[in-house]
Amino acid sequence: MSVKILHCADIHLDSVFSFLSPSAAQCRREDLRSAFSKCVALAKEKDADIFIISGDLFDSENVSRDTAEFVRKKLAQISDKEVYICAGNHDPFKTSSYLSVMNFGENVHIFSGETECIKREEYDIYGVSFTEPYARKSFLEGFKAENPDKLNIMVMHGDFTSNDYNLITKTQLENCGIDYMALGHVHTHEVIKAGRCTAVYPGCPEGRGFDETGQKGAVYAEVSKSGVKLEFVPVSRRKLHETVIDVTEAENSEEITNMLKGSIKDENDLYKFVLKGETDIKISGDVLKDNLNAFFVKIYDRTEPKKDLEKFAEEFSLKGLFVKKVLSEIENGGDEELIKLALKIGLDAMNGR
Repeated sequence: MSVKILHCADIHLDSVFSFLSPSAAQCRREDLRSAFSKCVALAKEKDADIFIISGDLFDSENVSRDTAEFVRKKLAQISDKEVYICAGNHDPFKTSSYLSVMNFGENVHIFSGETECIKREEYDIYGVSFTEPYARKSFLEGFKAENPDKLNIMVMHGDFTSNDYNLITKTQLENCGIDYMALGHVHTHEVIKAGRCTAVYPGCPEGRGFDETGQKGAVYAEVSKSGVKLEFVPVSRRKLHETVIDVTEAENSEEITNMLKGSIKDENDLYKFVLKGETDIKISGDVLKDNLNAFFVKIYDRTEPKKDLEKFAEEFSLKGLFVKKVLSEIENGGDEELIKLALKIGLDAMNGR
């Protein structure tokens, strides 16, 4: 006997997107709604028994009524499935929050700040919510599933690295008696196995910043006592990319523009370019962006001016003596790449970098 689960987390509906223009920010908020809609559609397509949202459904406690109503209507589309939601650190479960006061449907159970167990014939499902933006006591401290012989699932928001957000340890996972731990908080898809427990972060379904690059989605899981089968399913409308480009060999701005154009694979995506290398070309991020077609482009100029090493070597100074010595090492057949790296580090140090 197995239970089929569609698991998502960290949708962050109503995110502000402060780095975008008002119109672009609104477009991205619609992208988040689209990603959530795709997750709901996946639950139907995969014929899942359970739909899980492991926290941070909303980006803050100040979610709009319209957005809460949007979620209610979407969940009504899967009224034949069990839906389990826990609150995360961004949308904590409080008496005034929509997660607390709004009826999202008879099939929807939202966990409170106390660990609960919902008993079904096929499984027991546990869950607990954040009630504040921080949870400095581990929810798994002293926890043990009531019936280890039954299929046990848990819904929770938490972190393996920070004491501020419900710290989880592998030892706790090994001893908790849970078969499938449906986690949220980490925005990258990750799977952690400890003993019989498989803990899964689906990651966010739509990246929001350049620390959330690449493909994003949800997880479809088939859970049984014999093991867990997982499938990551992409749902994001746009991807975020961060690319470092060395412009040392470029002879003019047009060549730099062509380098950037070559890195844009999808005009619907968001791009962050970091320019590095040595160049005397005057770089204007705004001018370069005007020649690029993408939903959003940000350019960081981390280049350095080209160094006239022969001129430096003629100086009667510590810097001149250093450059002269290093150039002689190249002339004597040394490792040119390694010596040039040493030269850069040395000159940067002399210049206070």
